[in-house]
Order: sequence, then C-alpha cells, then structure tokens
Amino acid sequence: MVHPQFQTVLGGRPLLYLFQFDDAEANLCGGGWSGSREVFNRFRQMAINRGLQNPYMVLMDFQVPTVQAHAALLGFDAISMYALPGGTIEGSPFIDLVHTAQQWWQSAHDVQAKMVPIVPTGWDARPRYENPVPWLIEGPEHYFQPTGEELQQFFKTAINFTCQYNETAEAQTILVYAWNENSENGAPLIPTLGNGTFYVDALSKILPLYC
Repeated sequence: MVHPQFQTVLGGRPLLYLFQFDDAEANLCGGGWSGSREVFNRFRQMAINRGLQNPYMVLMDFQVPTVQAHAALLGFDAISMYALPGGTIEGSPFIDLVHTAQQWWQSAHDVQAKMVPIVPTGWDARPRYENPVPWLIEGPEHYFQPTGEELQQFFKTAINFTCQYNETAEAQTILVYAWNENSENGAPLIPTLGNGTFYVDALSKILPLYC
C-alpha cells in the first residue's frame, strides 16, 4: 500500500478487497467475528502508523444481505462482489449478465449499503468444467462474449450509477471482473487467442470517464 501506484479512494485511502469471509474464516482469523474485527482494526492501525490513510476495506460476497451483515460485523467500509456466475449451458446473451449486475447494484443501494458496483465482463467456466481444478467445481453454464459496444455501454452505465448514487457508491470506483480470469471469465481483458486486444481497444475509446 505504500507504493504510489496502489489504488486509493476518497482522497488517498488505500482500497482493499476481501472475498467471502464467513463463519469458518472468522473462526480461523480471530476465533470468531469480534476477534476478527479486532484483527482488521489492528491492520488498519498498522497502515496508519506507516503514514497511510485509513484503508477503505470492501467485503465481497454473492448475496447483498449476507455481505452487508458480515461487513458490519468486521467494521468494513463497503460491500461488493467478485464475479457473477450464471448463464445457461447453451449460452445466454451478455445483456442478461448486465441486468444481473444492475440488480446487485440496486439491491445494495436500496438498503443504503456503501458499495463498489461490480462490472463483470463475462462468465464462461467451461475450461474448468472440462479440466476440473481442485479447489471448486464449475459447470458449463456461460454467457456469450460481449461486443465492443456492449462492453462500452456497460462501463458507461456503471460509472453513471456511481455518479447518480454517490452517497452509497461513495468511493466513486467500480470493480471490473476480470483482467486475467482466462479459465473462468470467457471475456478477460488481457489479450488471448482470437480476440487479441479487442476489449482493451474498445474500452480505450471511452475511458477514462468521470462524473
């Protein structure tokens, strides 16, 4: 976090994400939820003692009520989500994934949860379905890859959401899934066989984009 390229929000607060912290993790981390909160509070203080601002800590999980409750127990600042699995075996239109993401944003906003909107560029875990990994089981359900125009519009919509709802999206940032999830995303931003720099080129035409 001390490096100048580390992403910060709200005037210099280091931005940190934690994915899926449930009862099992709480017991391992601090012997329960209160102990885990103390662990993260000590972490905050360590950062402040190094001359940094108080880290902006974001907890990620699938369901808004769950992640909101767990974030409150840990004393985190906001909620988000890492990815949004789904689709069908035959493949679903990318717009369906966009709508799922928008529903997540709206659900978080409706309960006035501080949040970082998730912007998934795809979901296609068929490589892991055909070649299973040891840490989880993935299915063949997937979304079709977005066009450049679909991806551009999705990013514009997400950024406009942070502008319109700047009290709940107070950090004024979005979380993009994903740069490098080649075996899970289906539309990672890094160059891959076939599409090269297609997505990066498409986004370079609209970014940076501000309120």
